[in-house]
Order: sequence, then C-alpha cells, then structure tokens
Amino acid sequence: MAPSGWCATILALGKGGALAGGGRHLARSRAGERAGLEMGSPLRAHSPLPISEPVLQLVCAQATTPILVIRGETGMLPHEPELRARFPHLKMSVQTVPGTGHHVHLDAPEEVAKLVRASR
Repeated sequence: MAPSGWCATILALGKGGALAGGGRHLARSRAGERAGLEMGSPLRAHSPLPISEPVLQLVCAQATTPILVIRGETGMLPHEPELRARFPHLKMSVQTVPGTGHHVHLDAPEEVAKLVRASR
C-alpha cells in the first residue's frame, strides 16, 4: 500500500503534473521577490519523472487517511469541483488561500501553517 503522503504530493501537482526538483526550484512569489531571489529558466525545465493520469489514480486509490489540499488562488492546482470529480473516493478538505499562487507556502506561510494546525 502506498503511503498517503504520496497521494498528497502527487495530488498537489494537478492534472498532467510531474514530480521535479523538490525544494531546489522556486517559483515567482511575493516571498521570493521580498527575499531578492531571481527566478530563472530552471523553473521551466521538463520533469525527468512525469506522472500520468492512470498512475496518479492508482497511487491515490491507496490513500486511507483524510487529505488536506491547500491550493493557491492562482496556482496550478485545479479548483475544488474538478479535484472532487477526479478523486471522488478521497476524503479531502480543500482550502484555497486568496492572493496566492502555485507556491502558496511561500506566498502565505502563516496562513498555510494555520490551516495545517487546524486540520490535526
């Protein structure tokens, strides 16, 4: 059985997503701009490990615990109705943080921490 964390990670990628780069890649965000970080071409590199929809469905079908989905208002993750339609078997709480993008944890770290703490 796949750990529920795999599903959460893959689900966070959105439709047609791919696993790539982890924490090495930063997207343009208010936090990054405040820190003076330059966002360059590596952010647009093709992923070496694409995840297809059938694989995504197979892995997420293994989840047995509730999943907290935190999405940025203008991020890549689909809106709640599409997520629920694609993954009807998942017990998920979907929270959208206004004014944030794909890297919601960088745009609004306090709000993300508050949502995670409240979900425990």
